[in-house]
Amino acid sequence: MAKRTPRPDLPALTWGSYLAVDGAVVDIARDGNILYERSRSGITVRKFVSNESAAKQQARRIEDLTSKGHVAVDTKQEPATRPPKDQSSSITASIRADGWRAFHEKLPAFVAALEEAKIDPFRAFAQQGTTGRDVNAVARDCAEVAQRVFGVTYSHRLAFDHDYAGHSRAIGRASTADFFKTPARVAMIACLKLQGRLSTSDGDYDDEVAYANLDLEIAAHMRECLSARGRRP
Repeated sequence: MAKRTPRPDLPALTWGSYLAVDGAVVDIARDGNILYERSRSGITVRKFVSNESAAKQQARRIEDLTSKGHVAVDTKQEPATRPPKDQSSSITASIRADGWRAFHEKLPAFVAALEEAKIDPFRAFAQQGTTGRDVNAVARDCAEVAQRVFGVTYSHRLAFDHDYAGHSRAIGRASTADFFKTPARVAMIACLKLQGRLSTSDGDYDDEVAYANLDLEIAAHMRECLSARGRRP
């Protein structure tokens, strides 16, 4: 009988080490669109939509660490852990049915409330500024509408899921429109919160694979809501 071929190890990655004042070390490495981080609390693995998104998040994470006093001390070649199995390309295949149903039931009210608040449901916030209300105010107003309609809480904080100390960073008022982007993305965040996700933050600038294109799917549902009322988007 032929011998079973052993499962090959993953190739070594180049880890950057960042030392904190209390002696704790955070190691970060990237393999294409997969980002790894090790700390005293364990190892986390995140897979992003693209290599570019993972590289951006890696740079932001390193910037966050250095701003908190971590110092780059070393680079080393060591194996990575295997990433988790790929999740479905459509988030709707994996989210809990009860949370999606609750979100879907409230979505028509959200679209109607946007119109009352004079917020275009389908234009980016960057395109909705007026003399009396700048683009960031429009984004904040949209988040307040969503909070009221969906019954969720927007923390206006950016997640750092890898931070062993559990830190996050506030989304500045001048960055609100840039982060939330569109009403559909605001609704997407509400949908995820209704699923028990994003309980302490509103997510990242670069969404994970599990959330890819969910905002586009929600925008399509929002158009259906308008059509049901005899309105054209």
